[in-house]
Amino acid sequence: MNCDRSAGGKLVAIARRLLAPALIAASLGFAACGGSGTAGGASATSITDQSVAANRVGQADMAVIRGWAAALRAGNIGSAAAFWGLPAIVQNGGTEAFELSTINEVKLFQLTLPCGARVLAAIRLDGYINVAFRLVDRLGANADCGRGVGQRAYLALRIDKAKIVEWRRINEITEVPPAIDSAPQPDGSQESAPII
Repeated sequence: MNCDRSAGGKLVAIARRLLAPALIAASLGFAACGGSGTAGGASATSITDQSVAANRVGQADMAVIRGWAAALRAGNIGSAAAFWGLPAIVQNGGTEAFELSTINEVKLFQLTLPCGARVLAAIRLDGYINVAFRLVDRLGANADCGRGVGQRAYLALRIDKAKIVEWRRINEITEVPPAIDSAPQPDGSQESAPII
């Protein structure tokens, strides 16, 4: 990794912020990438055919989502990172949203995702593309989906110019994430997040 001293420090801070919740979840016996399953949230099949048709996601956006998921599932972190635009906002579960500003930060973030995923459904909702995934094992470093295999996970994504620019975990496919006024940086400082 070619990083200057300040970038290296930022990567360490990102790793700490991303890995701490995953390690806590793993220590409690939960899969760090586990979705809500069907408990506590609507399943992808509970959405009416009419609402899905009204909020259909275009082929180009679906190609980005499926391409990213396939690359991650195969353990190809570099190829998966190619589906991201910079800067990108990420928020995994209960963590605060923050900005990734380099491709190395995107790769590091993806390494914290121990599961692969297969797309089940996607809808447009309030400016997001909400996606339901079935979690599967993935190849490569830090891959250990464990009891998460078979569970569902949900993301709210924003895609701009065929790149993922916002990635936020949600509890069900029909959830709209709260607005982000500013994105905390890994060092704890605040920086304005782009309104996408």
